[in-house]
Amino acid sequence: MSERCHHLAFLLPPPRLTMATTFSTSARLSFLSFHFPFFFLFLLVFSQENIRVREIEKKRQLKKQHHYPPDPPKVLFSLRISKSQISCAQAMPNTSSLPLLISLLIFLSLSSFNRASIRILIGTCHASSFLTGKAGFCTTQNYADCCQTGELYPQYRCSPAVTNTTNAKLDVGGFSQGSDGGAAAECDGNFHNDTDLVVALPTGWYNGGSRCLKKIRINGNGKSVLAKVVDECDSVNGCTADQNFEPPCPPNVINASPGVWNALGIPTSMMEVSITWSDA
Repeated sequence: MSERCHHLAFLLPPPRLTMATTFSTSARLSFLSFHFPFFFLFLLVFSQENIRVREIEKKRQLKKQHHYPPDPPKVLFSLRISKSQISCAQAMPNTSSLPLLISLLIFLSLSSFNRASIRILIGTCHASSFLTGKAGFCTTQNYADCCQTGELYPQYRCSPAVTNTTNAKLDVGGFSQGSDGGAAAECDGNFHNDTDLVVALPTGWYNGGSRCLKKIRINGNGKSVLAKVVDECDSVNGCTADQNFEPPCPPNVINASPGVWNALGIPTSMMEVSITWSDA
């Protein structure tokens, strides 16, 4: 398009805003997924208008060659239109297509705001909100990640879909009194020794306690072990005494006792490893 078409400058995307607060990787991905449909729509409209401009220019050249009288300029904004404005005005989108574009924008907006329910259906999970951290007494017995005052931590009300080989991360957790597990286990109200084969599931997989005291099969390091679900690793709440002043759990992390790690032959010093699991 000619450089004189400066009236189309409003189609350019707004300048990127900077924020003092540092968000997590999941927050950035959520931000990008929300704005991607609008960016794609802009590219689509821009490419269509480029094609229209080329067609208009081609028709002009043909008319000049055959000495056809030129079409009268379209008056869109004023009765006085300069030559430089005519090419820009003719390159503007046809007003008959505006209802379609508006409908498409509304649909994309609604689908973006409803993205959480859509993502749950396709087996993925994204942060629903953020928790402002508050520091406190935090036991670092099992390499616990303690809350920092003012930090933003993602909150999850879902977890990836469960299959026969659900991918997850295995984390070290204590279930004994005074350990980094905080309060007694939610399922049975008891504390458990480090040698017990017990786990805590994130909020989505815990599913309101539906897996309480049931066993799951954990596969890792070429081995398999059955472990009992005794607690929830809260993915929504955190940074309180009940959670050992730790952030909310990620949606795909299983908090397992040292006994589970030993059964898999994995040293707890690795802190976090990739595993698969399923309902037993």
